Amino acid sequence: MNRGSKKQWEEAKETARLHPNMEAALNALGYTLRRDGRSIKYGSVDYRIKAPRGVSGDYSALVFCAKPDGTWVVIDNVQRHGKLAYDAIGALRAFFNCDFAEAVSLLSSGDIEKRAHMSTFTKEPYPEAESFALPPKYTGSYSATFAYLQKRGMDRGLLNTLVKESLLYEWWYKPKPENKPLRMAVFPIYNENGKAIGAESCCTLTVGDFKFKHSVSGSDMNYGWHLFYGIDKVNEDTSVYFCESAIDALSLLQLTAAEGLYVSLSGLKLCIYEGMLNAFGGKAVICTDNDKAGNSFAEQFPESKRLVPSVGKDWNDTLIYCKSNGILNPVLDKQIKA
Repeated sequence: MNRGSKKQWEEAKETARLHPNMEAALNALGYTLRRDGRSIKYGSVDYRIKAPRGVSGDYSALVFCAKPDGTWVVIDNVQRHGKLAYDAIGALRAFFNCDFAEAVSLLSSGDIEKRAHMSTFTKEPYPEAESFALPPKYTGSYSATFAYLQKRGMDRGLLNTLVKESLLYEWWYKPKPENKPLRMAVFPIYNENGKAIGAESCCTLTVGDFKFKHSVSGSDMNYGWHLFYGIDKVNEDTSVYFCESAIDALSLLQLTAAEGLYVSLSGLKLCIYEGMLNAFGGKAVICTDNDKAGNSFAEQFPESKRLVPSVGKDWNDTLIYCKSNGILNPVLDKQIKA
């Protein structure tokens, strides 16, 4: 590759590092990005590769974060090469078969000749993902999980039903072998065929306002934790209630006892919203938090019904308020299933 003068090459490297044109680079490689919400951690606008399901291979595990300073961070939720985060150059090298010079050229809006070459570049998919395995269940009683969730307003009878239907269990997680285990509440995620393909989890111990919660590594991000209430299957008129977490979804269920499919977006993941509607169908009801991020997400779907928590920021705030003030909740007497 002709890099031009040394000065031009240094300028190209600086542009690729500090102001990379990630969208143009991926377009040249034959890919298109679609918006996927925002990241609180990076203050970024997040994107994923747009492709029909099953075509993008494991590219669906990559999140492209456009940061306010003009740089990009690419998150690999599967951590194929042992890393979680890459800069723009590193991502093109790790996942799109570019060498350093090719990555710099693409990200700095390189010459037309180079783009033409890259448009026919052989795109190797990720290695095939290993079959997802749920974290191991703790073999004792789920005392920590029940205590934590009951503190969050969950009825014990509801929790027993979730455990029975394999929608909840406890996992003792050690970040490092020498660490004491963290007791995690695990919410397994299943696809339309009933196969476990992911999990949402949260620690039963909170420190101040900090809550440790995450999607288990290797989860298929086209699906979110969900449960059917009072229905056997989804039809075109079934309400699909999209909340920001499993706890919010359960809180909404306890507040309304409305029939339908309750779904966690595991934050505000657009890929889960689209994937669940593609897999199950139904009529979306946006039940995200009453804050800037939740309202911005809802504004993307003006044609969908919107439910807003009446007290506090989220549905769990509303549930806790109602229970602490003696406001009776509807009786959950219909079938709950995965």
